[in-house]
Amino acid sequence: MEKADPATKSLFISEISESQRLHTLVSHGYGNYVIQKALKNATGKEKFVLTEAIRKCLSFIQDKKIRNKWLEIIERSRNDQEFDNELSNAGAVIEK
Repeated sequence: MEKADPATKSLFISEISESQRLHTLVSHGYGNYVIQKALKNATGKEKFVLTEAIRKCLSFIQDKKIRNKWLEIIERSRNDQEFDNELSNAGAVIEK
């Protein structure tokens, strides 16, 4: 994913965000890793869409520890996004 071209990343993130099984992925050992990587590599609107999709599926996760971990991940991601937006508004170019 990190080496994929922007169009492929965007398609992958879109597919994950719209998946009916996202709640299974975020609570699965390996799926969790994939979703975290996707979130890390997402930018702008993609990051927002993915975090909102994750947030919506958290109510389906019965394990409180996993649910809280994802809430922390989403919060960190939002903070990164706010930082990215602040830099963009200041005219800086963000490369990830």
